[in-house]
Amino acid sequence: MWPSKDFGNFWLYRFLQHHSIHLFSVFGKKPLLNKTDINIFFTGENVHYKTFKKYSNNAIDIADVAIGFDEIEALNYVRFPLWITYLFPPDASFETIQSIVQQYNFSDNAIIRPTQFAMIASHDKRAGKRKKMVQFIEQNIGSVACAGKLLNNTDALKTKFNDHKISFLKTVAFNICPENSNYSGYVTEKIFEAIQAGCIPIYWGSNNLPEPKVLNQNAIVFYDATGKNDDLIHQIQTFIHQKNIQNIPRFTENAAEYIWEMYEQLRVAITKAIAQKTLS
Repeated sequence: MWPSKDFGNFWLYRFLQHHSIHLFSVFGKKPLLNKTDINIFFTGENVHYKTFKKYSNNAIDIADVAIGFDEIEALNYVRFPLWITYLFPPDASFETIQSIVQQYNFSDNAIIRPTQFAMIASHDKRAGKRKKMVQFIEQNIGSVACAGKLLNNTDALKTKFNDHKISFLKTVAFNICPENSNYSGYVTEKIFEAIQAGCIPIYWGSNNLPEPKVLNQNAIVFYDATGKNDDLIHQIQTFIHQKNIQNIPRFTENAAEYIWEMYEQLRVAITKAIAQKTLS
């Protein structure tokens, strides 16, 4: 299902642990499914990337419930992107979601933080955009603290913050946080971790329209992989010179309602799958 040493704490496992359910994902061969089980597919990866192409339909042909990033219509499919599992607990109520959104909606003036630009990344194997983004920022604006394995030039994440990503990012103004591949709707935790830390995200991915029903697009700086990025420089300079940056909301007005709707759709889909298998 997932390469993890601590699968018992996997979000979806905890959500489903009281039911007789088989979970599977994009790693390895397609499983032989027992039709008496409730078979649930979940992806935290871009299924349209070549490595995972065999699951490009989100396994809607074999799963009782398919869970992914895509905006598709299918009776057994639910859009429930991975980033939700990083911000919100499995047993969240609407009030819990609302409270968390409010907690991260505004932050202090990130511009005055000691580190202007930073990136935490382990590789650049798929899209090859992370190195290019760092290079562009360093050539045109300022130095970038690279605290992950990729382009590493600081040990602060490990020595000062005990590998706690959010704590490190709370000292950073702009967080370079691109996805590892681009596809409409494919948004992971990266941009949300930047927002949790109060950073201004410098983002590439999801056709540069990440979660428009959830995120205020005016609070994000976008890297254009096809252009000269003069606009990116302008966006950064605008943020730097704004005096009221801490008053810019990171989320849309109805973000909590939209997230809660995805929770409800997931609950309904799984409940129906359980009922159908029970009746059969």
